Amino acid sequence: MNVSALLEDVDKVFEKYSAPGSAGCAVGVMKDGELIYKAGYGLANVEHNISNTPSTVYNIGSEAKQFTGMAILLLAAEGKLAIDDAVREHLPESPAFGERITVRHLAYHTSGVRCSFPPLLMLGGWLEEDLTTNDDVFRLFLAQQELNFVPGEEFSYANMGYIILARIVERVAGQPLATFCWERIFEPLGMKDTVIQDNPWLIIPNRAQSYWLDDDGKAFNAPLADGVCGPTNVYTSIEDLALWDENFYSGKVGGADLIEQMQQPGRLNDGTELDYAFGVMVGHRHRGLKLVEHGGGHGGYVSALVRFPDMHLSVAVLCNLFNWRARHDALQVADIILDALGYRESGVPKTTAGEADRSGIEVEEGQLAVWAGLYLDAKRVALREFKFNDGKVQLGDLDLRPLSANRFVLEESPDVQVVFKAASDQRPAQVQIISSTTDYSYQRVEPADPTPAALAGYEGQYHCPELNVYWNLMLNGGRLIVRRQRYRDTELTAVFADGFRDDWSAVVNFPRSYFILFDRGADGAIIGFRVSDDRMRNLRFFRQSLDG
Repeated sequence: MNVSALLEDVDKVFEKYSAPGSAGCAVGVMKDGELIYKAGYGLANVEHNISNTPSTVYNIGSEAKQFTGMAILLLAAEGKLAIDDAVREHLPESPAFGERITVRHLAYHTSGVRCSFPPLLMLGGWLEEDLTTNDDVFRLFLAQQELNFVPGEEFSYANMGYIILARIVERVAGQPLATFCWERIFEPLGMKDTVIQDNPWLIIPNRAQSYWLDDDGKAFNAPLADGVCGPTNVYTSIEDLALWDENFYSGKVGGADLIEQMQQPGRLNDGTELDYAFGVMVGHRHRGLKLVEHGGGHGGYVSALVRFPDMHLSVAVLCNLFNWRARHDALQVADIILDALGYRESGVPKTTAGEADRSGIEVEEGQLAVWAGLYLDAKRVALREFKFNDGKVQLGDLDLRPLSANRFVLEESPDVQVVFKAASDQRPAQVQIISSTTDYSYQRVEPADPTPAALAGYEGQYHCPELNVYWNLMLNGGRLIVRRQRYRDTELTAVFADGFRDDWSAVVNFPRSYFILFDRGADGAIIGFRVSDDRMRNLRFFRQSLDG
């Protein structure tokens, strides 16, 4: 394969970082154990006009989880722990919850533990620029009073699980995770520029600074002031990641059996196989090829490492300008290499959407429009909005292709089916969203538009014992707002009766919202509310009595 002939095509993928003064990224292509292509684009430091290179060091966000997973498996191989050990065997101070949570549950994101980092930190009043350590986040875990779900019943991605795993490594190995990983993983593999930042004041040579763009395209610093390790805060380079990637073939660290174990998908209590393994995702395919991958984002950094084990081919993209395209760009580069290698699979599109090939049918618009509306999964506190737009049913902004008048697939992910059920005298309309690993049901709820007088009924002070914070709800210009001690006010937007959306985008400078569901007593009076997002459910706030 003539790599030099591919340079122009790869450069086109990253030309968006070519503007003067733009931060950017680095890319590496690994084939058969060799780093066959590496390059940097844009600036590692905008203020000092320092370019990104394959040796530049980036925070890889959640890609860090695979190193924590490896650390746990190394200790397990030595008999110092077992992955089916209860967490309280190693951390007896952990909450009991009335359930047995194991190391395995934490690694596969099936523990039910609420995600403290960042959701509970934010709700507890931490600002992005606050110094945050593992001890801070672990204390939030110790204060948790409920689980999201029974361990093993569901998958819910949670950074908290890997923070607890980091604490277990420290307790069992008798040394910090950063030291253990350096001695047992990074140094043996020659990853000389890789470090776990468990101290936010640590000096990391050749580190790229991170940036984000506002809506007008103006760049700002995206500083990180946390030393939270386990789920994030590994700093590494393209050149070092190539050494780590090859370990999945050589087994130099851990051996072949451990590498295989690391890539075994988890299972739920009912036997459902997950897409997630021990810190890596293993359930996706691209152009018919098995894909092992993980991405990450932290501050202004984003990353993706995609591996095609059947081709002994991997692509890594590390960026210091926040965007949502790192995985997309990595797969674009992979396509360039796969095409150059002459790889073809008849009938399989260049997509990671899934293997299913289901043809749609024509359905009258009147039969489609009836499904538009809001649907709630009360158990998971998850809301889905279906719209009818331009002759199509949409889930959010994703088009659905009809297989019948009530059965659809996602255009971009045809392995995901959406099945509607009409309303009856006993129940409202329902929708079922089915993928290879999940099957969730939602019930239609009617949208609400309460008057200012009705909103006034929600006013009051509310206390969360778990976080020990107070929120004050009050009317301001006919709007229901939330006033907190350290954050600017946010507005609650009614979604349905007693259900509100709390948008924090203006608070944290990135898309973030919480769902608030008010609770009423037997007399109909509001007694409190529960706050939820996709990684945390039913955090309880109680209304304080008016007489103090």
